[in-house]
Amino acid sequence: MKILFSTFSALALVAGLALIAAPEAVAQTQTSTSEFEFLKATEDRVWRLNRQTGEIAVCTLERETLLCSTSSGAAQTPATSYEELKQREAAELASAEAKDKEERERAMRLLDRMVEVFKEFTSEATSESTQ
Repeated sequence: MKILFSTFSALALVAGLALIAAPEAVAQTQTSTSEFEFLKATEDRVWRLNRQTGEIAVCTLERETLLCSTSSGAAQTPATSYEELKQREAAELASAEAKDKEERERAMRLLDRMVEVFKEFTSEATSESTQ
């Protein structure tokens, strides 16, 4: 009888431990299969991680609404490589420098023309005053 009672007690203890551990196991299973994971950042802000896509959103609690701004654009890889971006920047810089040079040359031609007109004006004015 004592053996039966101690066996029954041991089984009850194991069943009790299983019941205690079961909600924790269920909670772990639910969180690991859920689509989103939330992490508290501040008192009114949380980070939301979409486990399926890897998208991260910053969510702010305003009254009863959770407003989230996502990072889907930041999480995607760029369409062009780093080298292509650098080449494009260099080409744009060269184009801008060429435009600046052309603009300076045009301004200098205009200034030269204005100086020529002024010289003509002063030479005519001095020739009329000497006559």
